[in-house]
Amino acid sequence: MIGAVALQDLLPDEASRLVVGLLRLAMTPRAGRYWSECQEALCSLRGIGADDEAAQVRFARDLDAFAIDLARRQPAPPADRAQAVEIVRQVITFIGPDRLIAAHPAYAQGNWLGKVLHAAILHLTASAADASDWAAALDAYEGVHAVPLMTIHKSKGLEYHTVIFVGLDDDAWRRSFIEDQIEATAGFFVAFTRAKQRVLFTYCARRGPRIAIDSFYQLLLGCGVKMLSVA
Repeated sequence: MIGAVALQDLLPDEASRLVVGLLRLAMTPRAGRYWSECQEALCSLRGIGADDEAAQVRFARDLDAFAIDLARRQPAPPADRAQAVEIVRQVITFIGPDRLIAAHPAYAQGNWLGKVLHAAILHLTASAADASDWAAALDAYEGVHAVPLMTIHKSKGLEYHTVIFVGLDDDAWRRSFIEDQIEATAGFFVAFTRAKQRVLFTYCARRGPRIAIDSFYQLLLGCGVKMLSVA
């Protein structure tokens, strides 16, 4: 938990991702990819259509000016929580909290946006503690060199080079599979498609059988997935 928010909820959260995206844009020497991603996301929040070239140009100037100014004012990662608070405040002010709430009504329920931003501040402070520069701090924030552990539901919308699917057995799947086989199969493929390059499935006989979900195994074997036994 980071404050009141689980880390697996924080990383894919829209506000958290926008904060990191804008910081990447401001602090990365060659930030073409981040510029495009930020412009697309923020234009959507502002209701600027792709065919409104004049508005797109005006916003591009505002985005450039904000990134340059942020880099000038915050050349190094936050040294303490107070600095992290100020950095996140500047970024969210530029994004527009009202725009976030309008686009994602869940942020208004129980002050969820406030909880997410508080968690982002805590996580940014911790990530910057041993970081030599902004790149290292933001890599730590996003877990670039870590192995994220999350549920299938929380993995939706994310992508990784490799996904390790832990526990493909009846114990983990029987109830959901019996209640709604179609929904369970859809959930299985949500996790399956998070991988860019490869997926590893694990099964341990000590956990129990894999009879109820045999259809999963038949799908995998039918696609040529290899089975390896590890002592």
